[in-house]
Amino acid sequence: MHEFSSPIQHQEVGVRFARTHLPELLSSVLHGDRVVYITRHGRRVAALVGADTAHTILASQDGGILEIPDGLADAVKIVELFLIGDASKPAPLLRGIDSNLRKIACAALLLAEYLIAHEALYRGDVPIAGDSGEVVNKRTVAEIVLRGLHEMSKNGFLDPSLLPIIAGGIWAAQARVGAVKYREAIPLAITPHEVYMWYIVLRDVCMLINAYRGDGVAEGILYEFEEIFRRSKN
Repeated sequence: MHEFSSPIQHQEVGVRFARTHLPELLSSVLHGDRVVYITRHGRRVAALVGADTAHTILASQDGGILEIPDGLADAVKIVELFLIGDASKPAPLLRGIDSNLRKIACAALLLAEYLIAHEALYRGDVPIAGDSGEVVNKRTVAEIVLRGLHEMSKNGFLDPSLLPIIAGGIWAAQARVGAVKYREAIPLAITPHEVYMWYIVLRDVCMLINAYRGDGVAEGILYEFEEIFRRSKN
């Protein structure tokens, strides 16, 4: 079972305590999972947060925490690595990826928006066939993918505390209101575990496309989008 960072914890300390224990307090907020409030006469007057968290807050005030990548080639390669793994087991955490977390998260969100609304997935509403082959119902891509994520979180493969953020992004993509804009509005630092979950989403969407359209179709769509995006930036 993977180990995940706990949800953000809050702590209050007085000014005098903060002065004498600053190194320990700095270490406690370093990884972004803790906020230390400094109080004076029982009232919160300041807070210590990790540098990534501070960057997230400031960037969101300046128009967004996510950085649109110049190209999506690296993101496409990451998705391919997830696709060739054992579908019954979670892929390993994103190790060795020399990229800004915001950039690769944004790349995943852009790809998810494109894939979910693509005609290969019936623009987000996939048909469900009965025993005789006729279409008996339709399900949204968001519903199918979220069900899989929920099962993985119950089995301890994914961090359940991140599911609300991921679910909101998936439904934003499904509704075509912008998954990137949705994530920009959440003033929380993007963690490696969140990035991992976005690529699990992409893996599952790609597997769904290939199940309906044939092996390799999803990969072709990914490269198609990367090429379109690259040309639009030139």
